[in-house]
Amino acid sequence: MRNLTRDEMFGLPVIICLVLIVAMRFAMPAGLWLDISDLAVHDTAHGAIPEMTWDRNIVRPFDGSWQVVIRIRQGDGWVTHCSTPTNFRPYLPDSALPVPLRLDWFTDDYECYERMPCGEYDMTATWRVWPGSMLFERAVTRGAKFSVVCP
Repeated sequence: MRNLTRDEMFGLPVIICLVLIVAMRFAMPAGLWLDISDLAVHDTAHGAIPEMTWDRNIVRPFDGSWQVVIRIRQGDGWVTHCSTPTNFRPYLPDSALPVPLRLDWFTDDYECYERMPCGEYDMTATWRVWPGSMLFERAVTRGAKFSVVCP
């Protein structure tokens, strides 16, 4: 076995450091950028816009996307009622939520709530966090159940 040259001795630690940095980025949880501890949609009367409670903390700036799927219970299963397209945007720590926070703003689909018949609903929201690159994507998913009640 031969001894490593000076160039090989310098290059090997650099390669190891780069591999470790990339591995650490893959291992970091999404919570280092976005922390969502509570997401709830409140029961509402038919024809009213459901209000929400959402406790989130944008820890540091990042680019990301979100998508919301709302399903209604029909018989023994769930059927998709409406689904937003994937929305891309930068997330900044000083971003504020509207008051009141309502489902029409969250879904970015003002027709979704207008078409809601009475029933039991399940909403799933998925955020995709890209800290620096799409290569290091993380996903955060939260769900909430709510009802639209007929008078």
